[in-house]
Amino acid sequence: MELRRELAAKHGIGAWTVTGACYGPSPEAVEPTIERIRAQLGASGRGTYLPHEQVAANPVLAIHLDTFSGEPTEAELACSTGVRAAEPPGSSRPPR
Repeated sequence: MELRRELAAKHGIGAWTVTGACYGPSPEAVEPTIERIRAQLGASGRGTYLPHEQVAANPVLAIHLDTFSGEPTEAELACSTGVRAAEPPGSSRPPR
């Protein structure tokens, strides 16, 4: 449990990470929805809204930007090509 806390502190994340995306024809059109989400998170006292720029600067969270903007991850590309990138050392994923 202590290691988990240390890693969360090191990478600036909490025990749970929930991501989502708001889409619209322009940033101005999406802003009211983002403000409602921020207000709900603030009212609950249990969530934090992170702006796009802050998420982009965090390598642990940045993958979500690719997902929500349509950039395929290596794992998604492997589904269509059948070629999978090498697993990182120490990976717990079973071989395919």
